[in-house]
Amino acid sequence: MRFSSAYARFRGSHWFLFALVISIGLILGLHFWRHIDPDFGATNLALSIESSVSVALLIMYGVEQEMQRKQEAKRWEKMLRYMLDMMESNRAMLKQLHESHPHKN
Repeated sequence: MRFSSAYARFRGSHWFLFALVISIGLILGLHFWRHIDPDFGATNLALSIESSVSVALLIMYGVEQEMQRKQEAKRWEKMLRYMLDMMESNRAMLKQLHESHPHKN
């Protein structure tokens, strides 16, 4: 399993939302209680970096999914062409059989 798909699953989970809310709550608590990061510069930087990395990983995940979808479509196309060839062959055999043994009415 690729890291991007694992990250996309984590990012879409309730655990990510829970961790994000707890982190922001902790940062706000430290900001007002201990006056840490008074202008929220470090907080803004950390959240910006996380969002930049997540966008890149989610795009990678999307590209990976698209490649898998295309491979699956090629497999389906190959299988359907094979089935069509079999049906056309059966049709030709039935037509030949019908022509060699005509029904008398």
